[in-house]
Amino acid sequence: MTCPHCAALEEEIAYLKDELALTRSKDVVDRLRRHFRLSGQQATVLAALYNARGRCLQQWFLEEIAPPVADKERQPKHMQVQICNIRNKVGKGAIETVWGAGYRITDLGRLLCEEALEARAMAA
Repeated sequence: MTCPHCAALEEEIAYLKDELALTRSKDVVDRLRRHFRLSGQQATVLAALYNARGRCLQQWFLEEIAPPVADKERQPKHMQVQICNIRNKVGKGAIETVWGAGYRITDLGRLLCEEALEARAMAA
């Protein structure tokens, strides 16, 4: 039998994986990648934050869904660098750092992503 705390964590992980299954939707990731000129990994991270709807995602989780392409990129600050690059391309206020917890998309970031997704849908 697992403790209630562990059961709650397992439930949250399952919920996040279900919610973020949309992240792997190639269409959403491709739209964000093209609109903001992001790398595939950066677009996957942005899509995950967008689909989390303001929930804080921990760094280890983002690294799990968007692992570094090469082993030489596996460094402690790799995800921090990717988040910085996303901020530079999308907007400085698009992603918020929650100290000691992770990252979450801001209302501005959600708005920018929605505009990008709608613009691509209308162009198609």
